[in-house]
Amino acid sequence: MNTHPSVLAVTRAFPPVVGGMEKLSAEFVAALGRKTHVHLLVNRHGKKALPWFLPWAALHLARLAPRADVIHLGDPLLTFLLPFLPRIQKSVTVTVHGLDVLYPSPLYQALLRRFFPRVSLALCISRFVEQQVRERFPTVKTIVLTPGMDGSRAVPGATRADLARALGKTLTAGPLLLMVARL
Repeated sequence: MNTHPSVLAVTRAFPPVVGGMEKLSAEFVAALGRKTHVHLLVNRHGKKALPWFLPWAALHLARLAPRADVIHLGDPLLTFLLPFLPRIQKSVTVTVHGLDVLYPSPLYQALLRRFFPRVSLALCISRFVEQQVRERFPTVKTIVLTPGMDGSRAVPGATRADLARALGKTLTAGPLLLMVARL
């Protein structure tokens, strides 16, 4: 018997589209799937499909929500779908990336002020993002869930020559700078 809650993951950014939010969403869903049952409601066609994805997701949310204990939204834009949830109590979590609460559109900000406070928990990718959420939405519970790195791809003892081969480039002598960040 599975004692873990089932999750309905709703995201507008998912592979095969390539990008940071897409990768984070896919890895988050995969990690959840190793612990519990996950239902997916995802956009696999990128930003161009967003005008079709949102109404499609609203229609399917009502059908799929009763099957899940928790609804997880991939970003705050999707809080606009909350009015389409059936009138049943569900925990709703959302991943907050940063710009999604700072985006300077007056209409977007007005909608966010209306719907974002309905979430049960905001999963913030950094302390800075958590600070922005707390300033704008002080009643929303937050935690910092910093995206990690896939350690299985690390190559202990790799040399400068190994890096040059992996990059397919000739590396000049001198220091190398490694940057680990969201570019």
